[in-house]
Amino acid sequence: MTTKLHSKFSIRHVIIEPTIIILLVCFLSTVITFASINMVDEKTSILMTPIWTIVIFLLLLFWSFRYYLKTFKQYIFFDKGLEVKNIFGKKFYSWQSVQEISIIETEFEKILWQYLQEDALCIRLKNGTTLTLYSKYYSNMPKIRQLLNSKNQLNIINSYNELRARTNKIHFNKKTFKGIFILSFDGIFALFIISIFGIALLIKWESITTIGFLFFWGFPVFILFILGLKSYYFQLNQNYLIVKNNIFLNLKKRINLEKVKVIYFEQKLKKEPSIRIIDENYNIKSFQGASLKNKHWKSLILNLKNKGIVIVDYMFYEYNE
Repeated sequence: MTTKLHSKFSIRHVIIEPTIIILLVCFLSTVITFASINMVDEKTSILMTPIWTIVIFLLLLFWSFRYYLKTFKQYIFFDKGLEVKNIFGKKFYSWQSVQEISIIETEFEKILWQYLQEDALCIRLKNGTTLTLYSKYYSNMPKIRQLLNSKNQLNIINSYNELRARTNKIHFNKKTFKGIFILSFDGIFALFIISIFGIALLIKWESITTIGFLFFWGFPVFILFILGLKSYYFQLNQNYLIVKNNIFLNLKKRINLEKVKVIYFEQKLKKEPSIRIIDENYNIKSFQGASLKNKHWKSLILNLKNKGIVIVDYMFYEYNE
């Protein structure tokens, strides 16, 4: 069999983030261990100390190793099928055993007690098994999607190839879809954090240490950074969707709509509505819009649909005028 493609792990999601989590667990375990030892004396039973929490952290650490070893599977695609392997073993599936392949889906991923909705590629087998490849774990997911979409013998769904039939050139007059950020929950929360830490800094100004100064500045900056990740707004101009940010004022992304395959409007379990943009090469960009109101989302959807952009609306904002 000729090897067509190997899946490649994302360094950020497969190496960096798990390593940080494991190091954090080890740090907390160490702190609690020393705290427990200091609380033990001749008259204190060890069962009355927080030493039991160390066991929980150690079990969590063991579970983390096992979870990541099982989750991060490597996929190897051949002419006649695909091979799935991890540290526990490998298994080959022929293309004849595949019932259908969903190129683009939003699937649930369970991490600890949380269910997260992630972009995924799902391979459904005739025996009822589903192989789910979450996009965030694989840096070459666009190439995997292109390879599978090119296989005529497979039942491929939601590939959106009908987009190629569009002949009219996209052109928009300049339109901006932006709420009033300062009046949104995130805007009020950002103003509250800045005010509280600003007042505290002024009160402690004469006695503050260097570490304290860094904390009073660093924590609000960290909060603003987190809020900035979901504070985008949008603009249509000519054949571009322009993405800007209410906090990172210099940030500007231009997306050529003539090269877009589909745009997902979704919210579901996410706290803020967002759009997921997939281009003709299956590259994905996602943006959350915390300050946008229903009328902004509806207007944006309507404008895009009127120009022939394929829209998948999970927010149910589609409407006709």
